[in-house]
Amino acid sequence: MSLAAKPDRTKHSRTGENVRVAYGCSTMRGYRDQQEDRYAIHLELPVAGSSVQHENMFCGVYDGHRGSTMAEHVSNTLHVTLAASEAYQNRRYPEALDKSFRRMDQDVRDGKVVSDDVEEEDRNYPNPKGEPTASGCTATVALLSGLQLTVANAGDSRAVLCRDGKATRLSTDHSPYEPGELRRIKAAGSTVVRGKVGMMLAMTRSLGDIGAKSNPKVSIDKQAILGSPDVTETRLTLEDEFMVLATDGVWNSLLDRDKIGRTFLKELDAPALEAILARIGCLPEKVSKAAMVTKVDGLSKAEVRRAINPLNEEDQYTVYASGEATSSQNVCDAVRWCIAQRLPLAKVCECVLDFCFENFNGNDNMTIVVVAFLHGRSLKEWYTWVANRVRRAQGRKTRIFETFEPRPDSSMSLNQIVKQALQTV
Repeated sequence: MSLAAKPDRTKHSRTGENVRVAYGCSTMRGYRDQQEDRYAIHLELPVAGSSVQHENMFCGVYDGHRGSTMAEHVSNTLHVTLAASEAYQNRRYPEALDKSFRRMDQDVRDGKVVSDDVEEEDRNYPNPKGEPTASGCTATVALLSGLQLTVANAGDSRAVLCRDGKATRLSTDHSPYEPGELRRIKAAGSTVVRGKVGMMLAMTRSLGDIGAKSNPKVSIDKQAILGSPDVTETRLTLEDEFMVLATDGVWNSLLDRDKIGRTFLKELDAPALEAILARIGCLPEKVSKAAMVTKVDGLSKAEVRRAINPLNEEDQYTVYASGEATSSQNVCDAVRWCIAQRLPLAKVCECVLDFCFENFNGNDNMTIVVVAFLHGRSLKEWYTWVANRVRRAQGRKTRIFETFEPRPDSSMSLNQIVKQALQTV
């Protein structure tokens, strides 16, 4: 998908609540020429025969590629397929989620998902309108049943739990350099080139993308790209404030790649660091670990990029995993700070998207869902609880949220964005 000449910063937002949770969500096209993200939120996903009100809540984010056909289909049908399954009705939720994800791929194979427009990732091989879709999407969904939170993920969208201000991962990105995923890719006869599987996909699992899952020499569960999710189960505690589900456009924006690269270099052992600095022509006269670490601090941003770009697969994943953890905490911090300013949850999401856009890498479609865990409080009481926690952690010092990687023209801080938003509430 290409970039548009001018960005579209229009947000489409929703909010809702019941006695257990409240949510806000927002989605923005940004610089992309199409909006291929989708989401689904259902405060009540019924369990047959249950007399418990608001027993199960479902939410999911879906990041489409090569068109929005698959993301649209999944956002409309995954939760329906899930709720109708025998495993779901018998409360075997991990099994139910796994089977529902796999069913989405089968829908494509059965000809139930056809392209509603020309799908063109490669202009030499466009997929005509009305043909079985060649598109795909990531899927990150959360099912809350009582205090049990079950998350299923395929791709590089992400779910994170904010537990007493700390980001706790509920899913792991399916990066091509993740060791287990990389072993499967190679065993299937494929390769990773410039961070993409077979030079096609930047993730190793997705729904749809049937053309990338059709190697006749390996079974469905051993393809280079899988449609099956990783599933995690987490028991909520009274320390859990909220959960964030978001597409990669959000996570990739709130990230200081230069800082992550320098940290990685400084943590290398002396021989490895010496080899890298020698390769880029930046080796200090006195070769010692201390002198080389000081040299790393003085490298330009371009030199840091040259240093880490040709890393081996293991080191590539080390850098990626560091960025994954860092951006998760950065997003949680931004959301938490907006909540402490008493913005409505939909406005919280909109401010975070605007802040993402202000960063240099904020060019993608972006979708974010924030789910507040009320723990018996009213929504107003929950806001006070979170705000008091933020104040206790910061003391009298005001947190300043500057952009992580500013745009060349100008970039607003999150503080400025929130100040403007408060004037419209």
